[in-house]
Amino acid sequence: MEQSRVSYDDDNPPPFFRPFASLSVFTDNAGKPWGEWEIGGGTWEAYVEDYYGNLHALPADRVEQREHGLKITYPLFFHPPASPSYGFLNFTVKFNYTLEVSSRGPEFYSKYSVSPLSNASWNIFNTNFYFAAPPYSSVTIKIGPVPRDWIIQRAFITPGLGGGTPSVLVMNDEITISGILMGASNTYSGRAEIRVKADNYLETQAAYIRVKWMSVFSSILLENDTVRIEARAASAIPSFPPGVISIRVVGPAGVLFNQSLNQLDQNGVVTGELYLSKAGQYLVGATYKSSDGLRVGMTEAYLNVLRVSVSTDRRIVPLSSPTVTIELASSNISLISSAKFVLTSPNGSTKMVMFEKEGGIFVRNLSFPQTDPYAVGNWSITASILLLNGIERQLLSIGFLVLDDIPPVISNITQQPKEATFMEDVSITCTVTDKGTGVRSVWISYKSGAAGGNVTAKPVGLNTYSVIIPRQHPFATVSYRVYAADNSGNISFSEELAYSVAIPLWISTMLILFLIVIIVLIIWLYSKRRKMPPPPPPEAPPGPIAPPPTTQQPGDNPAAKNDIL
Repeated sequence: MEQSRVSYDDDNPPPFFRPFASLSVFTDNAGKPWGEWEIGGGTWEAYVEDYYGNLHALPADRVEQREHGLKITYPLFFHPPASPSYGFLNFTVKFNYTLEVSSRGPEFYSKYSVSPLSNASWNIFNTNFYFAAPPYSSVTIKIGPVPRDWIIQRAFITPGLGGGTPSVLVMNDEITISGILMGASNTYSGRAEIRVKADNYLETQAAYIRVKWMSVFSSILLENDTVRIEARAASAIPSFPPGVISIRVVGPAGVLFNQSLNQLDQNGVVTGELYLSKAGQYLVGATYKSSDGLRVGMTEAYLNVLRVSVSTDRRIVPLSSPTVTIELASSNISLISSAKFVLTSPNGSTKMVMFEKEGGIFVRNLSFPQTDPYAVGNWSITASILLLNGIERQLLSIGFLVLDDIPPVISNITQQPKEATFMEDVSITCTVTDKGTGVRSVWISYKSGAAGGNVTAKPVGLNTYSVIIPRQHPFATVSYRVYAADNSGNISFSEELAYSVAIPLWISTMLILFLIVIIVLIIWLYSKRRKMPPPPPPEAPPGPIAPPPTTQQPGDNPAAKNDIL
């Protein structure tokens, strides 16, 4: 300190009632000096000189520093207030003090390794660790900022000439190496290696990589699904540092997706739509590196894509054999815990049916009653499966047709009267039943000589039908069959039946009596003609002439001869 006077006595009192300032110099535990000013007598001003000679009033936000090796020097200037009380006061303050501040120290190098299901591992090292510092000082080196979740696993720092064992800790957001004792030397040379365990930012609880189908997250999917992949990197705290997430998807057909996406915040990243065209296993791998390069992650996930099909053993099911087998097959049946289907009948009614697991497939046999008219028609099956992860997936519907191939049954054919005459109609009655869609019509086809026709029967009771065959000519033979058709177009017919047309008994009796009368009359007339006297003989000449004698031959019968005559 330089003033116009450097000493005071009774004749020369100081300009102030007390000393205006005092300067104390101390040393810290490491022996490094530092100064403390106690300033009085008004407001003092402090300035710091930058690299270009400019003075900046303190506090200063930024000052261009002067670097000398590993040290930085700031010239400081203090200006006390000038308030003279006895004459004019001239004084000058000089205070040159070297401040040690943070500066670029030795360079450290780092390598990391990270794999799925494990933490990241960082190796920070410098095999030629060198710096300069005052003798007998204790040097502290800070490396940062680094993630606060880093944990020191092991470290080695070559001790200084002053001995001791340096310590390495993660404090706040810095790796702090302390306790390097310089001893009598002002230079240090050694080796530093620090092993750090860090979060795998893609394996923490807040991180994820997942596959989204529709609004559902699932690792078991179906062939021909369209999905998106979502990923997020996070620390265990959690925090979501910005960085790059690279996603690669490899499936049975090769690389399906390979792209790097930028994570900005907790929303992570989302890929575009991916089409799963082939069944099989897909590998989804993701890596992450933060923008500052100090946070990394890696993870893998597997997708199982199933091919699932539902089929029937026949598309057309005849009512005569009303059974059908439903099968559900999968490329990996072990990933399906159960299966069921909704069975919809032709009239729209539905029923839930469970599959039964047999070997490597799900199977269910169905049978239909032949007497149920609603069984005939188009049936549909809508199957669904329950995956091992608890997600239910519905499959495409298939159908089959139950076809009525059973014709009506004709029985109990009766004819009244059983012996018909030309004066009577004939009534045919029969029973007709149908197991399927029901009887639509019944009719009779008959023939009588060259004539004939079809006559429709009418229902006269439960499953009973009747029809009239009109009267036919006497002595005709009438043949007929009964036909029946159901509502599915099936036609059946009976065996051919026949009857003969006679005349009534009373007419037969009268005809017989008439014939008898005619015969009797003919006989009578004939007999009467035989009894008439012969005509008189002609007159004979005089003298009778005796007829010649006749001789009867054996076997001659005059009566027989008369019969012949």
